[in-house]
Amino acid sequence: MNTPKRFIQRKVDVAEADKTRTHGPVADRPHPSGGAVFLAGVAGSGRGDLGRLAAERLGIPFRSYKEWEAAGRDRAVVALDDADILREGGPERVRSQGTVFYLMSGVPAVAERLAQAHPGEDAERLRALAAERFFAAEPVFMGALHFLLQGFRPAEEQVRDLLEKLSL
Repeated sequence: MNTPKRFIQRKVDVAEADKTRTHGPVADRPHPSGGAVFLAGVAGSGRGDLGRLAAERLGIPFRSYKEWEAAGRDRAVVALDDADILREGGPERVRSQGTVFYLMSGVPAVAERLAQAHPGEDAERLRALAAERFFAAEPVFMGALHFLLQGFRPAEEQVRDLLEKLSL
């Protein structure tokens, strides 16, 4: 499928002539530049792999939330889970400190990653735990996000998408 990369950066005319809006570089930024780059997601969503790759491309460190706090909240790629977001003061507080990407991985992908990380564990039990965590945490992540990343895509595609979104 061949879709335009920057289709949203056009002037769009609507039925009422006085209701036009231009989207793109001149529009207000939907996220603060220069802050942390937060990767929010449940355990097994791929935050670590994507975070290390994104940090390397951006030339900044990759940190867990606790490491980021200990480092003085520096410019870094930071892995967050829902408990970190709530500990930080909620979704709005996190959004104000950087750009939040929700790495949305479905239950099957999360369960598969957890099974790889914990060989010998009961696969059905891991799937049930993944489903429980996913559905409990998703509202927190959705409230915090600036951008959504599709967790089922390869990390290389995700990091390209992340870098493109950071440049908006």
